[in-house]
Amino acid sequence: MGKTKKRFSWIKVVYFAMTLLLIAGLFYNRILPDWISNMIKIGMILLMIVLNALHTKKLLLVVLSILMFISSSALFYSQYSINRLINQENMEIDVVTFVVLKESTMKSIDDLKDRSIGFPSQMDETLVSTVKEKITEKVGTYTVSMTEDDMSNLNKLYTKSIDVMILDNSVRDSLIEFDPSFETKTKTIYTLKKSTIKEDTSNPVDTAVEPFIVLISGVDTRASGAVADKARSDVNILMVINPKKHEVLTISIPRDTYTPLGCRTGAMDKLTHSGIFGVDCTIKTIENLFSLDINYYVKVNFTAFLNIVKVLGTIDVYSKYAFKTGIYTDPVISYSYKVGMNPMNAQQALFFARERHAFETSDVQRGLNQQEVIKGMINKVIEPSTLLKIEDLVSVASKSVVTNMPIESVMNLVQNQISNNQAWTITTAALTGRGDYQPTYSMGSKRLLYVSWPDQIVLEELKTKITTFMTNPK
Repeated sequence: MGKTKKRFSWIKVVYFAMTLLLIAGLFYNRILPDWISNMIKIGMILLMIVLNALHTKKLLLVVLSILMFISSSALFYSQYSINRLINQENMEIDVVTFVVLKESTMKSIDDLKDRSIGFPSQMDETLVSTVKEKITEKVGTYTVSMTEDDMSNLNKLYTKSIDVMILDNSVRDSLIEFDPSFETKTKTIYTLKKSTIKEDTSNPVDTAVEPFIVLISGVDTRASGAVADKARSDVNILMVINPKKHEVLTISIPRDTYTPLGCRTGAMDKLTHSGIFGVDCTIKTIENLFSLDINYYVKVNFTAFLNIVKVLGTIDVYSKYAFKTGIYTDPVISYSYKVGMNPMNAQQALFFARERHAFETSDVQRGLNQQEVIKGMINKVIEPSTLLKIEDLVSVASKSVVTNMPIESVMNLVQNQISNNQAWTITTAALTGRGDYQPTYSMGSKRLLYVSWPDQIVLEELKTKITTFMTNPK
């Protein structure tokens, strides 16, 4: 008899331990709204007191212990996954390459002694100082040749007026657009990375009740793989979120929009080039353009971001037009899209999001299509079956997304959604403009690039829309 009592006391100990573990999980987990979490905590404490006072059957305690262990594990794991998913990267990386002609005998930075080295004048002064210090440390003496811009620097390299050109890698794709043979004519002999800790530029609000604006800045380059690297901002989408109304307004801004840079004393450039100077420059440029304050940003490597679709399997994306797109490789890769909903895998979604030549409005429609891809991904992610793929999703997303949005703000939004369980209305819009050819700050005054002057009437209409979405009913 004594043996039975002892075994039963251990079962009670296990039950009490599982109760405390569940309560600890409720404190750790911030997904559940406070009122739900507090009710469960009180309920578990009361149940523990009642069961302790009664002669509870052993089987019931075992079942309750198992259920509480499973529940507490789910609470800890779900919060742990979200903590990893919300990648608050406060580091921004400049990648600088030392480029020489393909036939050059130079193989590394150690070969730069007494060589002529070209720097573009637009390069940040602190970055230029870092590069010069590195060269001095390695070889000592060398000659500096300053040029107006990167294309002038490249021409000096081609004509052998300089031996080495210093290239901010965020500009590499722009050079390739001017000269597709750039990478076959040159080689990189050294890569320098400079990391900078970013200041917190967020404007925090209570995301459960207050309207807020998020900028999605998408880099999509061959040269810059890491999302923390500075790179052209090829995707720019404003998300105006009103949690009380459960409404979202998304506005795509064409990459070629011609506007003053917010970080270079109003110098005129294409919006995409603002990313060369960092995400804060993109934010300030768009804030000035729309006369608003952006609360948070989400920076994504758009190609890597679409790898999430590989985990999801397929997504359903709406297309306004029927069109065909592809690349002329061997073999040729081609996809067709119909008007209406289209099931897409990762590669189909990527081609859909990149295409612009098939549309009369070019980059404007591409921006709208990118919004549709994001909507398709959101709709797939919130499906219950996606919970089984949470680990793979976190692994992919954490490598391709960074944000300055505090996890508390994310949790407030999630808790509000759980409490209300109300569907969201998503409205899409786009800034349009007039095509032109103009000089740009980043690529120099000697070359005219295609740009888009923002349509001031459309811009004012969008500003009014934003104000309407940001206004809560009294």
